[in-house]
Amino acid sequence: GFQLSFSAVAAILLYFPFFRKLYHKTIPEKLLYPADLLAVSLAASLATAPLTLWHFSQIPFLGLFLNLFFIPMTFVLLGAILLMLLPLFQPLDQLFSYALDLFLEIYIYCLEYSSLIPWKSFRIEEASALLISLLLLILITINLYLPRHIILNKSKP
Repeated sequence: GFQLSFSAVAAILLYFPFFRKLYHKTIPEKLLYPADLLAVSLAASLATAPLTLWHFSQIPFLGLFLNLFFIPMTFVLLGAILLMLLPLFQPLDQLFSYALDLFLEIYIYCLEYSSLIPWKSFRIEEASALLISLLLLILITINLYLPRHIILNKSKP
């Protein structure tokens, strides 16, 4: 868990500014939020791929696109739970809890349904050290070619 979390956060901090700079001025403003979600997901997926291959013998594909749906949905869900804890909403607790329960059921249904998709990940039974080393080498190469001012966030997108 720590390895995946650490590598995902490190990759988001390192690669997201680079990815964002690639598309920031070329896509319409309405599409920036979904593009940012995709870029964050791509950065995290790139960094966690060697670890998921090593520990779980698979590389997930579908997560990159499912995050476009589940990240905003999780944000809404957590926000609704926090709002429900405020004393301001106590008179509406019953109604709010029914709405939250329905939303949570939809969320869980979508998670369960997405887990049934057969091509959600690419399974490699015997993940060799050579393949994992190749993935790590690709990450290191990407990192070496990133301009230093983008990595250090000295320039604004």
